[in-house]
Amino acid sequence: MAKFETLNDLSQGDRKFRGRWVCDKRHRILYVRDDNEGEEAVEIEASLIGAEPNALVAVFAEKQKNGRRVTRTARLEGSWRMNERHQLEFEVSRASGIHDVLTFKGRWKLGPSQEIVYVWRRTNLLTKTRTQEELTLRGWWDLSSDHRLTYTLQGSGEPSLLFAGTFQTRSLSAKKGQLSYQLGASVEGKKSRRVLTLFGRWKLSADLDLIFEIACSDGRLHEIRFGTEIEITPSWEAAVRLVGRQGEPLGGEIRFSREFLKNGGGGFVRLRRTLRDSAVEAGFSVPW
Repeated sequence: MAKFETLNDLSQGDRKFRGRWVCDKRHRILYVRDDNEGEEAVEIEASLIGAEPNALVAVFAEKQKNGRRVTRTARLEGSWRMNERHQLEFEVSRASGIHDVLTFKGRWKLGPSQEIVYVWRRTNLLTKTRTQEELTLRGWWDLSSDHRLTYTLQGSGEPSLLFAGTFQTRSLSAKKGQLSYQLGASVEGKKSRRVLTLFGRWKLSADLDLIFEIACSDGRLHEIRFGTEIEITPSWEAAVRLVGRQGEPLGGEIRFSREFLKNGGGGFVRLRRTLRDSAVEAGFSVPW
């Protein structure tokens, strides 16, 4: 068996094995070696156990010279990304400059702290029993400069995953504390749609930016910030439309009720004061 500290480039002595990393249907991570005869041989088989910002952590069994099998863990270094079908992918870094891409074709969901959890089922070939396995990517959500939803893995200094789609939070009550984003993908020429819903708390900043506050897996509150266009309805609710940095509409609207505006702090105080000043000039009163 080859000796190594990281899984990226297998070697034995001064010899490096030529091959590639793949993820099979059973979600095993395999190093498929190309030998001199042009045939393929599996040099190592590993199982997923964890995800880091720049690595995939795997466990494998190593057979020693005395015949004993020892379980070891090692890191497969690279970067995470989301492909155009919104499937998780891991691009393996190689010393040769060649990149192996592992595509995880199963489904992913959001955990209790809004973290991304990849889910698959493993079948024991001996007992025929099936168990559910999970790989958790801990991090937080934000908005990119081009208004795409992003996900930054915990420990990383920049967004790891980018999501193409549109905001679907239309005329939603702020009291519900939801932000919906429709992911768009093309699968074999057919359009596929999935709505990603985040849960948190809507609030207005002192400068009347709209903020969606999310409690994330690192135990901290993270903010997604939007520009706003505010319209007061005949029933004295505030309809706040989501806009970009240049004022372009993002397709979402949050409604703040009279009670919400009356009891909210921060930006709501400034909004009430501004409306009252305008009302006095116009000769009517604001019922807050």
